[in-house]
Amino acid sequence: MNLICLFRYLKKKDMLYILISLSFIVTQVWLDLKLPDYMSEITRMVQQEGSVMSDLLRSSGMMLLCSLGSLAASFVTGFFVAKIATGFSMRLREAVYDKVMSFSTDGSMGNGARLIVRPMTEEEKTAKESETGKSLGSNLTILKVVRVLPLG
Repeated sequence: MNLICLFRYLKKKDMLYILISLSFIVTQVWLDLKLPDYMSEITRMVQQEGSVMSDLLRSSGMMLLCSLGSLAASFVTGFFVAKIATGFSMRLREAVYDKVMSFSTDGSMGNGARLIVRPMTEEEKTAKESETGKSLGSNLTILKVVRVLPLG
């Protein structure tokens, strides 16, 4: 499965959210790129003789508004991206779950189903044996390996 195949799990609402997110990202970038313009204007006014304080405050206010607008745009973008990600991952997990549950244990799906089902039954068998104490030797081997492994 390649990346293009994953797009089929996006709904029309998700595509709309992607377009909205892109517009807010463009807005955020534009506002971030306006900040140096206002900063240079403020610096020029401070160095220039006879600057009016109201002009300086207006430029400073515009710079602050650009910063706050960029922050708001990033929050909105994060909201829409989170909505897209949760819906997409839910549909993808559902598809994987349905696919795994469609496998049968009789092997009619071929080797793939047996490979998925068999490790689960082997793990269950090992867990049951360790509960009853039949696999004491293998548990001791695991303890020896864990003791040898370095920590951290």
